[in-house]
Amino acid sequence: MAGMTFTPGVLESKLRDLNSTMQSIQELSQWLINNKKHAKSVVGIWFREMQKASSSRKLTLVYLANDVIQNSRRKGPEYKTEFAKALPRALHLVAKDKDQSVTKSVTHVISIWKERRVFEDETISKFNTILSSGHYKRSKSESDALSTSSRVEESSSMGVVIDSETTPPPQEDPPNGREPPQVDVLLKLMTSVDGEKSAIQDMALRQRIANFPSHLYDVDILSKLKSKEACQELLEEVKEPLEILSQYTKKMEDELKERQEIEQLLESFLWLHQCLLYKAKERQKVRIY
Repeated sequence: MAGMTFTPGVLESKLRDLNSTMQSIQELSQWLINNKKHAKSVVGIWFREMQKASSSRKLTLVYLANDVIQNSRRKGPEYKTEFAKALPRALHLVAKDKDQSVTKSVTHVISIWKERRVFEDETISKFNTILSSGHYKRSKSESDALSTSSRVEESSSMGVVIDSETTPPPQEDPPNGREPPQVDVLLKLMTSVDGEKSAIQDMALRQRIANFPSHLYDVDILSKLKSKEACQELLEEVKEPLEILSQYTKKMEDELKERQEIEQLLESFLWLHQCLLYKAKERQKVRIY
C-alpha cells in the first residue's frame, strides 16, 4: 500500500475498501501519513465520504482521522491543521444522525484528544458543543481562525521568541513549582516515552489487537445476535481481547501520566532559558547604551 502513488481516485478507492477493523484503519492511515503533502486533498475527500456515509460508517471514518492525526503529529502539522477545519462540519453530520452509540464513541475520541492535548482546549470545546447540540454555522472566518490557531500552536511547540523590549520579564519562580531538570535527565525521560517500549511503538501488542476477529469490530454485532447461546458465545470470544485491550489501555494511561510529568519539566526548563535569554538581552542593552 505504501508504494502506491497518491491520486484522488486511488484514495476514493481505498476509502471504499476501508472497514472498521484496526488493521484496515492503520494500513490506510499509514499510507495517508506517507502522503501528507496531499493533506488538503485527503481531508476534502474524507469529508465528502462523511457526507454520504451511514452512521456506523461515519464512526469508522472518525477512527481513521484519529489515527492519522495522532500518528502524524511528530512528522508535521499538515493533517492536524486540515482536520481542525473539517471536523466541525463532520461532527455536525454525526450529531444529525442522532445515533447514541456512535455519538458516545466519537465523544470518547474527543476526550482522548483533550487528554493528549492534540487540539487546543477551545477547539475541543467547540467539537463537544457541536456533537452534543447538533448546532454549527459554518463561516470562512471561523475556518481561518481554526487554521491560524493550529499553526500558532505548532509554531509555539517548536520554540519561543523573546524580545526584551516588548516582552515582560519571565515570572520569578518556575511554573508548577518544578525545578528545571538537567538536560540529560530530560532527554532520558523523553526518549523513554517515545522508545520501543512505549504503547504506540509496541508493535507486538498492536499486532495482536489488529488480529482480533473482524466481526468484533462490527458496531452492529449486538443487533445481529438472535439467541442466548449466541450471546454467550460472543461473551466467551471477547474475554481474551478485552484482557489484551485492558493491558493496552493501562499502558497508555501510564504513558500519559509520564508525558504529563515531562510536560511540566519542559515548562520549567523553558522558563529557565527564557530567564537566561532575557538577562542576556538586558546585559546587551546596557553595553549598547
